[in-house]
Amino acid sequence: MKPELFTRENINDINWPSTADGEYARRYLLPTMTDGAQKYIKNIYNTQLMIAKVDDVIIPITTSDFHLDNTYTVSPYSHYVSYGGYEEVKHLHNPPVEALIKLLMGPIASYFRNADLDKVAYVNNYLLSTNLYPSVNSEQLSALSEALPGWFPERVIVFRSVDEKKNPHIADILKEKL
Repeated sequence: MKPELFTRENINDINWPSTADGEYARRYLLPTMTDGAQKYIKNIYNTQLMIAKVDDVIIPITTSDFHLDNTYTVSPYSHYVSYGGYEEVKHLHNPPVEALIKLLMGPIASYFRNADLDKVAYVNNYLLSTNLYPSVNSEQLSALSEALPGWFPERVIVFRSVDEKKNPHIADILKEKL
């Protein structure tokens, strides 16, 4: 079982699995890859959507380079700084605390803008806030996790939406690999 990586350039070579997960992935990912994600999601920049295929399992992967306006689904900077740091603080309804947090966030934001925080490969990223996992077994996930560093040697590998209740074997495999 050797995982394969498909990009916009070789997506026509993929043999889509005839499973419910495979059909969903084909209908959702194929247009997003061929048309470009920004056609469907306006605040997505410098992002490449790819597909990993392990046996009959399709798992989307994204890579992005920093862009200040990127959506949090493809950018740790946007997730933790722009959205998590600046946007969420508004909900505290405590102006002095909000001002203090914003003051502290300035140097943090500046540091992370220049620290390659967005040099990640997001695994299982359908460009949504929550990404359900397809039916993937431990051997398939192990094979994928071993292939990822070779595919993305200069990026941190991040698995999106790992849920110990719904898919405990995914969390277990990833903990083993640490």
